[in-house]
Amino acid sequence: MKKEEKERLKKLKSNTVEGTKLLIYRMAMYLAKMAMHDYEMASLRPSHVAVGAFYVSLKLCEQLKQSSLICSALLNRLVAVSRTTESEVIDVSHKMLTLAQTFDQ
Repeated sequence: MKKEEKERLKKLKSNTVEGTKLLIYRMAMYLAKMAMHDYEMASLRPSHVAVGAFYVSLKLCEQLKQSSLICSALLNRLVAVSRTTESEVIDVSHKMLTLAQTFDQ
């Protein structure tokens, strides 16, 4: 971790907007990197892996913060950016979450 990022983390509180954005970013990066170790996930388009990682990190952050972060406009934007369907976003996200839950086994 870079020195600048460590200093930034010290200043941030987890209940700030900046802290939430950083948490989502770090979780999404971890999930995407983890997915590259799975043959099925690695065979997907990078945009699908990215959108799945981002969606799962948003859902996890919603549970941690006990607040709603995902709305239909955001989901529509994820579908448009990844050039996929809503059901495929949910499917990839489900696979990624299952992989995360069983990664060490």
